[in-house]
Amino acid sequence: MHCISVVEDVTSTLISSLCMHCKARVAPIKDNKSKQPKDRRLVLTMDDLSKALHEHGVNLKHPEYFADSPSAGMPPAAREE
Repeated sequence: MHCISVVEDVTSTLISSLCMHCKARVAPIKDNKSKQPKDRRLVLTMDDLSKALHEHGVNLKHPEYFADSPSAGMPPAAREE
């Protein structure tokens, strides 16, 4: 039972940090009221997650995406070869 409460505490702390980073990233948009979107949902990014995890001692680095050709990752029927 004690492990569950520790996991919940760590998860809660991490989510709070994640939301704080996301709100800080979106904050400059709020200065101009005319450009403010009506939909107030936050979009969490890998950068937000990386910063939040870094605060707690976890270094997260995601690899850049590289493709050998423009058609890489497309289904075979869509490729023009």
